Amino acid sequence: KAARKFEKLKAEANELFKTRKYEEAEEKYSEVLLVDPANKKLNSVIYNNRAAARKELKKYEEAEQDCTRAIEADEYFTKAFLRRSRIREELEKWDDAVSDVKSAVELDQFNSGFNVAHSVVPLFEF
Repeated sequence: KAARKFEKLKAEANELFKTRKYEEAEEKYSEVLLVDPANKKLNSVIYNNRAAARKELKKYEEAEQDCTRAIEADEYFTKAFLRRSRIREELEKWDDAVSDVKSAVELDQFNSGFNVAHSVVPLFEF
């Protein structure tokens, strides 16, 4: 039952995000995190998604914290490292941003479903 509720709320949150209703998406992602707090792997995705919503709302510190939570729950979560890098750029934490990109590139060799090179190229265009 928890799994169905989790997936239902996650889908609702994702739809809100897609329609640019970022505040509502942030709230819905927060609600999803309450469904099964012990499931670190699934919650890592939700933290990363909530970070995306918070980034759009310019809540950079909170977004950075969400990415860190996602990484703590799944240390191989390449997309969370890349998102946190972009957020750290906004916070002008340049060294930390570069460190996250390096981590993502290192992880990419283990993660065949995601190509960091395509994500990193536009990352540092000024």
